[in-house]
Amino acid sequence: MFVLPHSIRHLFKTINIQVNSKQLTLQSFSFVRYKTKLNLIRSTNEFNINHDDNYQSNENSQDLGSFKHFNISEATQKRLKVRNVECLFPVQYRSYNDISSGKDCIVQAHTGTGKTLAFSLPIVERLQSEVSNINGRYPRCLVLEPTRELAKQVTNDFLSIASRLLSISTIYGGKEYSQQELSLKRGSDVVIGTPGRIKDFINRKILILNQCQIIVLDEVDRILDMGFQDDVDFIIKNIYGKEKKSQMIVFSATIPLWLKKNLSNYMSKTNLSFINLIDDQQEKTANNIEHSSFKLNQIEKRSEIILKLFKKYSKDVNKSQAIIFCQTKQECDFLGKSYFNSNISSDVLHGNLSQRKREYVLTNFRQGRIRLLITTDLSARGLDIPDVDLVILTSPPQDWESYVHRSGRTGRAGKNGKAITIFNQQQMKQLKIIQTNTNMEFINIHPNSLD
Repeated sequence: MFVLPHSIRHLFKTINIQVNSKQLTLQSFSFVRYKTKLNLIRSTNEFNINHDDNYQSNENSQDLGSFKHFNISEATQKRLKVRNVECLFPVQYRSYNDISSGKDCIVQAHTGTGKTLAFSLPIVERLQSEVSNINGRYPRCLVLEPTRELAKQVTNDFLSIASRLLSISTIYGGKEYSQQELSLKRGSDVVIGTPGRIKDFINRKILILNQCQIIVLDEVDRILDMGFQDDVDFIIKNIYGKEKKSQMIVFSATIPLWLKKNLSNYMSKTNLSFINLIDDQQEKTANNIEHSSFKLNQIEKRSEIILKLFKKYSKDVNKSQAIIFCQTKQECDFLGKSYFNSNISSDVLHGNLSQRKREYVLTNFRQGRIRLLITTDLSARGLDIPDVDLVILTSPPQDWESYVHRSGRTGRAGKNGKAITIFNQQQMKQLKIIQTNTNMEFINIHPNSLD
């Protein structure tokens, strides 16, 4: 396994922290924690972080995110407004300057808060300042995503704000090599893809990364949790030269301790910004999502109950969309067959489907032709479908981080959403573990309320 010469595996052990009243002293690390106040800190070898309890009590979030505060071109602002983006969200305005200036960044924020635009926007602005039209040029930015679906979605995000002069290639498995290879040979400024296919193209000497200035690990906990650690190490090794260091940007809704230790392989000791929009003691889930639970011991009634929950708790029973999360692919298929003759359109999405079928299902869901998407964890990361106002989990997930990501498929872009977890007597303990670790409470739904 590749370890950088200046590895910071022990970074989180060597930080010196002294707590005196409300003052934290950190050495050689730019750490920014956001609670309800905004602290702007410049990186030095030693500095103090002071929490002013009254600092941001009346600050207007829209003013803080106003385009006038950031170096965003007029052309890009117009493209943002076409997307109905009139100002930057907190995760975007709090990370924009650090990413633009070339700092290594770890950004932790709730799902549905605009993390993709938080890195795509400053990257596009940087790259567009020095556009090249050389045929066959090597990429200057690499974005790693855990799944094909996310790679495609992030590509669309880049394309929506980039000029036509910026070339963007998407590389992932399940597609023929020829078209992706042709895209790389023509020349790309940004390559977005999954670790396996990226590694494959590097081995075949089709993807050359020695001019890559920026690498983004999006949904990084999922990338490493899926077993891509060795692939990521291999890819990083092909980007970092002996004397040249590229900027590393990391985004995720959950950054547990084991992940911090893994990230220490890649990131700078002296030019690192940790931007945390989720306080350790506050809810780990987005605060615009209502969390409910429904006890069901009779598994044979599950498909019937799910439809009743959808009809009762969706905002508009004739138009609303919902995502149903299952633990297994077999459970997905079973529910899919159960709803085959229902008057509510539904379809199944999981890893056993061909790439063409998966894209077909997602396109239909995005366009509203499918009302119920029955899926596994495949859709739990990053997929942004704003009209989903309800998420139903057929059972509590095995870890609380998975619950954060699954429930986060609703309540996107500041809208209100609802997540309902179905559980049985044996799963009550797991439900309580999720509740404790996310610092929120489930509201129990009484069975009689569905009649």
